[in-house]
Amino acid sequence: MSRFYTYLHCRPDGTPFYVGKGSGNRAYEFHRRSRHHNSIVAKHGRENIVIKFTKTDLREREAFELEKDQIECLREFGYELCNHTNGGEGIAGFKASLELRQKLSTLRRGRVPWNKGVPCSIETRAKLSAINKGKQLSAETRAKVSANSASRRPEVRAKLSLAGMGHIPPKEVRLKISAGKKLGWAKRKASVTKQLPLWE
Repeated sequence: MSRFYTYLHCRPDGTPFYVGKGSGNRAYEFHRRSRHHNSIVAKHGRENIVIKFTKTDLREREAFELEKDQIECLREFGYELCNHTNGGEGIAGFKASLELRQKLSTLRRGRVPWNKGVPCSIETRAKLSAINKGKQLSAETRAKVSANSASRRPEVRAKLSLAGMGHIPPKEVRLKISAGKKLGWAKRKASVTKQLPLWE
């Protein structure tokens, strides 16, 4: 059964800047740390960071509780820690930075559906055009699109055919088609529609 410990990461002068809980070599590992933690380490140099073990041979629950107590105590004494939470298993005490809140707000704003009703700028359209220029779908992808196209499925075509049987557009609509005006479901050029007979 693994035993746990609590530890401190300190500046070269012994000032603690991080309280941690871990097992094995976790106290000596400097990856998977916060940006604040990384900046302090980069400033002083990894080899100059002092590692102090505050208590060892603990159960995990005991280590969690001690970690919380140490964070609270050090903050009360005025130490600025780069711990993002109050310690323990949860995220109590976590406060998102202004930058993070703005990023989350931007992500949520365009989520459902993304970019709905917001036209792309000319610059964005130009970038998208440049990215997609010359791109061609593979034969396999084209075959899948073709197979999944509802208009190509026999059962759908049959339903559409039955739905349209005996349907005669109103005279008003026929006149618009004849004149070559664009409708939501039909578009004809005047040069062609003049040759088409009108339904009586």
